[in-house]
Amino acid sequence: MKTFVIIGLSNLGIHMLENLSKLDCQIIIVDTSKELVEEYDVIATESFILDQFTKNALKKVIPVDTDAVIIDFDNDLGKSALITHYCNLLGVKEICVKTEDRDDAEILKTLGATKIIFPSKDAARRLTPLLLSPNLSTYSIVGHDIIVAETVIPKEYVGKTLLEADLRREKGITVIAVRNLSNSRYEFVDGDYFFLKDDKIVICGKPDRIESFTNNKDLIKDLISVSKAEDASSKEDSKKLGFLRFFDFMKKFNKDSKND
Repeated sequence: MKTFVIIGLSNLGIHMLENLSKLDCQIIIVDTSKELVEEYDVIATESFILDQFTKNALKKVIPVDTDAVIIDFDNDLGKSALITHYCNLLGVKEICVKTEDRDDAEILKTLGATKIIFPSKDAARRLTPLLLSPNLSTYSIVGHDIIVAETVIPKEYVGKTLLEADLRREKGITVIAVRNLSNSRYEFVDGDYFFLKDDKIVICGKPDRIESFTNNKDLIKDLISVSKAEDASSKEDSKKLGFLRFFDFMKKFNKDSKND
């Protein structure tokens, strides 16, 4: 059974707790707020209220075999950075930290964060194509090379079987699952499944193939170009991270950590 520690019960921390509580895993929650901890203690395996986040205090509440720590203190870089640093010193394998600032993200990575979560940025990336295209219900880019999308089956395939449609050979896409109006859940289907009007299908394929199949000329390529440009810009910004800001923060950080 996997063990997760959520430190900081802000929006992301609470949503992670609610999602993980539905799975077979151990969840430990930690916060300075007695009210928050008592409110969510009922769906956590264990809960702790800490007055200060020192290395020794965290060592007592984070099990040695913890699979991941999720840190969520909104825009409090000082607190997030200190806890990230201590988790790294304690040998935590996966340290996930929420931030909305690229410069803060670089500082957190320097201190040991293994995954940075940008909630607003990630949500905007998912929402943009859905607003621009009436044919897409969900959409995700996998490594800039593969698209996974949900769309309505085009009219020309209604009444045909999956085998007859031969979408992999004809269109270069793979049908992962199908859902029709009489079923609220997606199901895997065999080649003899007949497509019905208004069937929704989850498909995957190369960007140009998904564009063609969903009748979204250039939309996906443009979105991928923007995504690549943002990633490249982020890497460039990290190289140009304001040295004085970084130096000032680390100076204060080292002073604070020595006091613990």
